[in-house]
Amino acid sequence: MTTAIRLWIRSASATRSGPDLAKLPADVAQAAQTAPWLKKDYTHVVLDPPRAGAKEVLAAVASLEPQRVLYISCHPGSLARDLGLLVNEHGFNLEAAGVLDMFPHTAHFESLALLSPGKPGGPMGPRKGRHS
Repeated sequence: MTTAIRLWIRSASATRSGPDLAKLPADVAQAAQTAPWLKKDYTHVVLDPPRAGAKEVLAAVASLEPQRVLYISCHPGSLARDLGLLVNEHGFNLEAAGVLDMFPHTAHFESLALLSPGKPGGPMGPRKGRHS
């Protein structure tokens, strides 16, 4: 089964005037353990998975040790599950969350969650990382 996850990552070498953004292949989960993008240094990640969520790539995303993760979801259930994993297993803090009604007069909406790495000595304990 393919998991089409849109994932954008911002390189650590990006500048304010010219961000170095990379859009990863649609089937990120298939090669999550051996993907070439895991060998680069990124500071920001935008996850925009299908309704099933991004469970398959969360460990790979956490291994990038980004400064921020923006998770965009069309399914609150998979978002809740994945946020639980990012916070409880990978040491991220949930900074903000909200909803956006992109489809007026329908029951569909997008949920957004902004996460950052846990603070050293904070409730999730110390994190080793390239961006410390």
